[in-house]
Amino acid sequence: MDNSRFKGRAIFLLVAMVLSPTLAVNECMSGHSTDCFSCNSWSDPRCHDPFNWTSRIEDMPPIVQCEGCCVKMVRNVGTPLESTRRTCTDDLDINLFMVDH
Repeated sequence: MDNSRFKGRAIFLLVAMVLSPTLAVNECMSGHSTDCFSCNSWSDPRCHDPFNWTSRIEDMPPIVQCEGCCVKMVRNVGTPLESTRRTCTDDLDINLFMVDH
């Protein structure tokens, strides 16, 4: 492969990797709403992975309107206490205050 052609591709990939997270944040905070699933696998087994995208809408977890981004959080992976939560960033309350650290 030609060295200048390789450098051009490498620069394109670098720019794409740097801009992708920025574009994703802009898309989430665009002011447009999107539909997100709202469920917790502790109370709704349909929330677990693998998630069945081919189910009828009536057989899926509840859907909520979201002004932010849809998120999936998985806790205690690989243990009997593993849980999956799907929700909207509008519904998240994250406490970043850590005591004794």
